[in-house]
Amino acid sequence: MPSYDGKNNLYFAKQEKSNKVIVVDAEEFTAKKTIELDFKTPNVKPYDVASHFIAFTDVKDNELILLDVENKRFLIYDTEGTYKGESKLPKKLKLRSKNYFNGLGYTLNGYYFVYIDSEGEFGTYHAYKVLD
Repeated sequence: MPSYDGKNNLYFAKQEKSNKVIVVDAEEFTAKKTIELDFKTPNVKPYDVASHFIAFTDVKDNELILLDVENKRFLIYDTEGTYKGESKLPKKLKLRSKNYFNGLGYTLNGYYFVYIDSEGEFGTYHAYKVLD
């Protein structure tokens, strides 16, 4: 599921099992560029992180957030793929294999949503404020 930059009319599409994010012009439906996220600095592998979703934040120099399921943290990047930092999730949080593929979302008021299927009868979403 791509994220959308409304100001520039661009989609950011995280590619499965890779560190690549394709930036697509929403008007022309063409790939403008490919961002290669720095996985070396935060010491992650493609199978550690969400497979299909990267959040667009519209925060300068911290435009992209990727969920690191394996290490229970959010990884923060700029639009060049430079690693900018992390925000840790609670250690007791029970992330499941579903979190690699779905149950993720982001709002431009700064909340990243993660679906937790182990809570309640049908599961629930937790909202995390990643950036100030």
